[in-house]
Order: sequence, then C-alpha cells, then structure tokens
Amino acid sequence: MIATQLNPPWLEPTQYIDFLNAGFPGQWDRASFDFYMARGFLDRRTDIGVRTAGGRILAGVSYCYRQITVGQNTAGRDGPIDVCIMSAGTTLPSERGRGHYRELLQTGIDLCREKSCAAILGFVTRENGSARGLQRLGAYSIPSFYVVSAARKIRGRPALRPASRRFDPADVASRPTDFAARAHVRFHYARHRDWLQQFVHRANPVRAVRMAHDATALVETVGSTDRLQWLGCPAPRVATCIAQLAAASHAADRKFFMYTLDPLLARTAARMGLSIRAGLLMVLPVDHTRADWRHLAGANWGLQSGDRM
Repeated sequence: MIATQLNPPWLEPTQYIDFLNAGFPGQWDRASFDFYMARGFLDRRTDIGVRTAGGRILAGVSYCYRQITVGQNTAGRDGPIDVCIMSAGTTLPSERGRGHYRELLQTGIDLCREKSCAAILGFVTRENGSARGLQRLGAYSIPSFYVVSAARKIRGRPALRPASRRFDPADVASRPTDFAARAHVRFHYARHRDWLQQFVHRANPVRAVRMAHDATALVETVGSTDRLQWLGCPAPRVATCIAQLAAASHAADRKFFMYTLDPLLARTAARMGLSIRAGLLMVLPVDHTRADWRHLAGANWGLQSGDRM
C-alpha cells in the first residue's frame, strides 16, 4: 500500500541520501543533506515528505521555511511574510507519472496552512515537470536565469584578491550595497546566525573575495565550480564584478555559476560570454484572499544567488 508520510521516525539520513542520489546521481552526501534538510530556520525545522510502499521510498521532497519582505523597509510593509520552499523533489524513475508529486504538493499546501505560510515557492528549470504541477494549482511563474561558464574566454579582468583576514561576515551582512536589497520582494534574515548559515556555513567551503573597497563576494567551491552565493556592491558595479569573478574562474580552469531573476543582468552575462539556462521561480498562493498574498502578486522580486534552495 502506498502512503504519504511526513518526517517518518524510521527515515535515516544515509537512507534518504541514497534515495536522493538515485534521482540526482552523485550530488548528495551528508554535508549537503545537513545543509539543505537537517538545518532549520528561525528554529523551524525543515520537513521531509515521502511516498512509500513496503518501507521503500518512491518519491520525496523537502519543505524549507523562509521569510520574505515586501517594500523597502527592513521588516517590509507589514513585517516579514512566512513562505515554504519545496526543494530537492525527486521520484524513482520507475514511479514517475503515478501522481506522487501531486500528493506531496498537497501535503505542502496543508503544511503551509498549518504554519501560516502565505505561499509555496519552487526554483526549477524551465523544462522541469514540477512547474506544470504548480501551475495547475494556480501558481504563477517568474523567469529566472542560471548563469554558467561557457567554453570561450570571459570578457572580464580577473583582478581579484582574498578578503582581509579581519574580514567579518557580520559586516558584510549589514552592508547597504547589497544589490538584491533594492528589489520590492526579497528574502529576509531576521537573525544574523540564519544569514550566516545560508551564505557562509554551507555544504562546501566558502571564501570571501574582494573586487574593490566597496565590492565583496562570497563564493562556494563545489568540485570544479565556483558558485557565487552573495554579492555586495553598488548597483552600477554588479555586472563588472560578475565579469571579474567569472574571468578569475576561467583563468583558474574552473567553472563559474550564479543564479538571478534579473533579465538585464542575464543578457549582460550572455554578452560577456557566459551561457544562460532558462528557469522559473514558481509562486503558489496558499490562500488568494490573504492581504500578504496581494502584496506578492505581480511584485518585483530580487534575490541573491545563495537564497535559492
């Protein structure tokens, strides 16, 4: 008999990691599990939903809780809004097309109602079938862009240096030069430790890179790829800083990656010689009548690459 279970007590991390690697070969280990699933936010644990039969996991997804703000104030127009991000969803190849994702999505909606979340978010590539399931329930989509290295040389000057040994992540977190903070809707980290866990204490080593006195980046080393997770700099310098980071990765014979919702930045990155893969940020309202949902609908979203789950 097939059942939907939420945080079953028998589910061990090693067992779930093996299941995830069946859907995402070689991408999961204990460090990534601890970062994406074992880590809570504002003392709210990440939930894991699974579809099972006879003790065998057929499909699974994680429900990560975050906060967003609307408007220019630190706490938003009416304070932060609770949302749920559905991530790391996969189904065994032999079980695809049997409605498992639909059931796990409904579990997510029920969880959001229970936890007073305004919406479910999903970061997907444009061809991902999960987007269609969300759209059928009334989600809307925001174009997103996965920016990755290309084979040809990047048009940029790799004049980078490590940040000072006295570099303090607390100082970086509070800088007003954070370009994503200018967006109408953005992710909100009320506690400094949650910001650190999101951008600094990641599954792989993170280093701070300084491009100029007013421009610092946090870059995660994932295998042979440099992943930009956070960039703090004046808005007019964003494209130049990204070009420098990508050129430095190219010069070191490494790949470069970042994520953005800004179509102008994506087009600029393409002109630099980077490749763009189309994606979508899916936003599904839990209750269309909520006032905080009306603030979100049609708003201008912005985020740091490392906000993505």
